[in-house]
Amino acid sequence: MKQDILNLQVEERIRNLGPWNEDTPLYHCMHLAEKGNSLNTYTIISLPRSDIEKNLSAIQGSHIRVTHCIPHVASISALTGRLTHEPVMACFLAMGYLEILVAEKGIPYYSQISPLEHGLGLDLEVLAQAIFNVRQIISTRYNKRVGKLLFFTKENVQVPEKIGDEEVWRPELKGLIPPESEPLFWKYPELIGAPFVSRDFDCLPKQLKTTYIFEDLNKAVAGLAATGLVFLGASAFFLMAEHSRALARYNRLYSVTQAKKEKIVARIPESHEVLNLSRIARVWKSMNEEEPVEQLLYSVARHIPENVIIHEMSIKRQGSQNEPNNSREIPPPEQFTNPQETNTKTETTAHAFYQRPLIVHLDLVTTGSFQEVKTRLQRAAHQLGRGFVVSNVTMKYQEEKGLGNLTCDLLKREVSGG
Repeated sequence: MKQDILNLQVEERIRNLGPWNEDTPLYHCMHLAEKGNSLNTYTIISLPRSDIEKNLSAIQGSHIRVTHCIPHVASISALTGRLTHEPVMACFLAMGYLEILVAEKGIPYYSQISPLEHGLGLDLEVLAQAIFNVRQIISTRYNKRVGKLLFFTKENVQVPEKIGDEEVWRPELKGLIPPESEPLFWKYPELIGAPFVSRDFDCLPKQLKTTYIFEDLNKAVAGLAATGLVFLGASAFFLMAEHSRALARYNRLYSVTQAKKEKIVARIPESHEVLNLSRIARVWKSMNEEEPVEQLLYSVARHIPENVIIHEMSIKRQGSQNEPNNSREIPPPEQFTNPQETNTKTETTAHAFYQRPLIVHLDLVTTGSFQEVKTRLQRAAHQLGRGFVVSNVTMKYQEEKGLGNLTCDLLKREVSGG
């Protein structure tokens, strides 16, 4: 639940800061920079999902396996963290733009990008003023003093000795890269720093990672075609607690299957083993086809108008009881090791469970006069009706408190194919 709320808060705040359209899907890399008693500090790198997909599309259909997808901001920051734990300012000149990046201990703190007019070259006086401005921002916002200055360039520009009155830092690279490769450090810092990036800044899609898993499974069992993302959900509050336990059990079952890999390849697989693996793969596929819970919650939140607050929200399967243990309807994975007829029933039960849609129960509150409250809540119900089938609607108003609330159940509308 806490992670879902954090994702919604990040989405709401970051989207207003970047040059993105409202409907542009974003991917957020979140790194816990500082843990506090009541408040935590996060470093967040956000980028459109289309940018990730565009860069990965070049390897689609090839035999190249991508293990990480890293924003260059995170990679350059990680490189500075290998050189020193002090705050570092890195100027990065490439493809008609100049980026000034401030990082400390391998974590980015601030990034500023400025376009450059084609053919005019780099004005060191303008750059010196930009560096001074960034220093002021870092000092005021983060109370930090940046002592070292790096300059990287992909253009045919000599790395300057000084920018304004400041010397460009030339760190000792011995042990980091071979001496003959030192020019690569100044031209491709994002490649040199890639191995040192925190896994929190890896934006490789989970779906691509899962594709690799099923490719390995296909090699182990002849004729078995399985696709989909291993993402097991369960009901209860936001379906998360039971999800973790069930996912661990399915992973153990998958590990046992992998352990039999050599034996299966060395001989013709027994028909019931192939059949059971196929059933497991189809159950995983059913789970993957369901909309992620965090995306469902975001769809609800974006339809809530201003001055209306979500007081309470809960999710359950359609047709389930209100008790939090309704997730027991999911068959335990151990049932797939039972006789063949039992496995058929297990697959049918699991598939039927994920065919039942999720119902969101919502309790909204707002304050004001009766007419104000009525108008806001009617507008909320109308906006929710654009994306959901709204039912069991109840509106109440407490005149002595000036408080109104609306409760309802939401079912996601199916998107028509026409």
